[in-house]
Amino acid sequence: MSGHALGMGDTYEQPPSLMVDEASRLVTWHGVCIDLTALEFDAVALFVAHAGVILPAETIIRRLWGNELDASPNALQAVISKVRRKLAEHGTDVSIRSIRGLGYVLRSSSPSS
Repeated sequence: MSGHALGMGDTYEQPPSLMVDEASRLVTWHGVCIDLTALEFDAVALFVAHAGVILPAETIIRRLWGNELDASPNALQAVISKVRRKLAEHGTDVSIRSIRGLGYVLRSSSPSS
């Protein structure tokens, strides 16, 4: 899998209407800001940059935590759970789905994605 390093100032709009602005570290849905912690923002940015691609849990952990000792599959599940809840609270049509034995993937129910 080829990784995409998010650069300062990168802006992603995929799936439709979910905007990730690296420069301001903001995620918006139809122009409404979604309040995320730094770690949650990093997770959303990673998933949006790789929308539709199954990301192994180990890859996500390495990208979010590096080599920190407190990084674990349980910590990842907690972050993903919080992000899922926040995306749902804003009525987004995107979800982070678990693919058993493979990892996680960001999917949109929007027909244009």
